[in-house]
Amino acid sequence: MPKPDPDDLPRIEVQTQYADSRKLGDRAALHRRFSTNAYPWMRWLFDQVMSLSPRQQVLELGCGPGALWSANLDRMPALTRLVLSDISAGMVAEARANLQPAMPHAAFSVIDAQSIPFPVESFDLVVANHMLYHVPDRPRALREIHRVLRPGGHLLASTISERHMIEVHDLIERFVASRPTDAGLGRFTLENGPGQLRDCFTEVDVRVYPNALRVTKPEPLMAWIRSTFDRPTTGELERLERLNAHLTNYLAEHGVLEITSASGVLVARRA
Repeated sequence: MPKPDPDDLPRIEVQTQYADSRKLGDRAALHRRFSTNAYPWMRWLFDQVMSLSPRQQVLELGCGPGALWSANLDRMPALTRLVLSDISAGMVAEARANLQPAMPHAAFSVIDAQSIPFPVESFDLVVANHMLYHVPDRPRALREIHRVLRPGGHLLASTISERHMIEVHDLIERFVASRPTDAGLGRFTLENGPGQLRDCFTEVDVRVYPNALRVTKPEPLMAWIRSTFDRPTTGELERLERLNAHLTNYLAEHGVLEITSASGVLVARRA
């Protein structure tokens, strides 16, 4: 079978990884259950949003099922305008179903970050929550974000460190010897992201969310691992079962597996 064209990979990821929120749900569940930081990620991220644009015009790219907003409904300000968008129509439908009853004035739209259908200087803040590493032509998307931001407006782009979940990726490489779908997350990280943003933005600030995972049960971690594979082969399924057995035995003996969880946001300001 021929390998897919690299330009088609983001489309394939949307169709398989992000057609709906099930795989994202498995990943988020691991962090909710085993994070050492008692202050939830979505609450922390919302703090960063509100510090930049408490009552202005906001566009979210890659909104998924709307988790950022549904986790903070109890402290939503009277935003003048909020547009939630995703390249996946399935995700937009979930976000609308989850949020429209509580947020009747929010707009929901299928949008490709590489071609944002709004006039110049339309928004005070653009939020890109763990999504820029999926965009095939990131420089083009950043130019589009810069275009729709007003002077003095901000891009808030959350992402991961290059060491995020490194222990788990080492286990996948050791036992499965396959490259999971999201192995390309290193395309935009806390380390290399600022340099990419400075091609369009003059001011870039890095804000780190302090955290780690202390996993005590194998099942949620295996759900996270399996979520990174779209259609595992028979051989991969067998190797994943060997990894499951290894984790089960390791946790029975040691009680806990320490995992690096390193995320944060890059805040870029349009001059």
